[in-house]
Amino acid sequence: MSESELPDDDEQLRRFLELALETGRMNGAHVDAELRHKWVHDSAIEPPTAEPLGKTDAELFSAEIAEPAMRIKEDAIDTEARVEREFTSIKPQGQRRYRGAAEPLYDDDGEVDGAMFAAADISDRYRFLRRTTDAVYTVDTDWKVTFWSDRMAKRTGTDPEEVIGENLWAVFGDEISDDLETKLREVMDSGEPAEFEQYLPEPFDYWVEIRVFADEHGLSVYARDISERKAYEERLKRQRDTLDVLNGVLSHDIRNDLQLVTAYTEMIAEHIPEEHDSHVEIIRERAQHAVELTKSASDISNVLFAESGLDSGRC
Repeated sequence: MSESELPDDDEQLRRFLELALETGRMNGAHVDAELRHKWVHDSAIEPPTAEPLGKTDAELFSAEIAEPAMRIKEDAIDTEARVEREFTSIKPQGQRRYRGAAEPLYDDDGEVDGAMFAAADISDRYRFLRRTTDAVYTVDTDWKVTFWSDRMAKRTGTDPEEVIGENLWAVFGDEISDDLETKLREVMDSGEPAEFEQYLPEPFDYWVEIRVFADEHGLSVYARDISERKAYEERLKRQRDTLDVLNGVLSHDIRNDLQLVTAYTEMIAEHIPEEHDSHVEIIRERAQHAVELTKSASDISNVLFAESGLDSGRC
C-alpha cells in the first residue's frame, strides 16, 4: 500500500496500524518527547498492570523490563534518526528477545515531539540456544549482556535477571582471564569469527571450546565443556611420557648389551675354526636385527600416539 492510499483520518490510521501490528504479532506505541504513551498496541502475553496512556514504560514495568525499549525511543528522539536494535527483556515466563525500532516524529514547526515505536518478539529464534548443550551468551557493541542461556546460568551460578543489561566485564570481574578478554575484544574489533580452547580457572576450573561470532549487534559466544576430553588427553600424555621413559631405558640398555655381544663376537671370531664362521655370522645378524627391533618399537610408539592426537617423543 502506497502512502497516498493510507487511511486519511486518525481513527482509520490507528485501526490500520493495530491490524498490521496484530497480524505481525508486534507491539507498537506512540510516545511524546517525555516518553509518555499517547497510543499503545500491546500483543504481549502479560499486559501492563496500569493503564498505559500518559505513562512511561518506567511507570508501567520494572526497570529491567522498561529500560531497553525506553532507550530505543529516547535515542531516536535525541538523535532525530531511526534507531533499531535487538534487546532482551526478563519476563515472568523467562527471557524474551525482541527486535525493536523507533522513528522520531515532528510537529508542524519541524521540532521533534515524540517517536513511533514497534517491537517484534523473536524469542523463537533463540529457542535452540536455550536447549543446546553449549553455554551461550550474547553482548551488544557496548559489551552489555543481551542473552544468557540457562546452561550459562548453571555453569556460572548467575541467573539471567542478574546479568542482562550489565557490562560483561563487570559480570565476570576478575574471574575472566586477560587472554580470553583479549580474544573476545579481537573478534569484536575485527568482525572475524574465532574458535579456540580455553581453561577457565577457579572458581570454574574446567576447559571449554569457545566459538565467537560478531555481527552489527555485537558478539555471540558459544562455550562447550570439554573437560572430560582434556582429562583423557592428559591421561594419554602421562602414559606417553611413561612409555617414552621406559622405551628409552630399555632401548639404551638392550643396545649396550648388543654392542658388547657384537664386540665379543668379533674377538672370538679370530680364534675359532673357519668351519664355524657361519655361526659367527648368525650371531652378528641376530644382534643387528635386535638393534633394529628396538628402533622399530620406538617408531610404532610414535605412530600410535600420533593417531591418538598426541605425538610421542623419539628416543
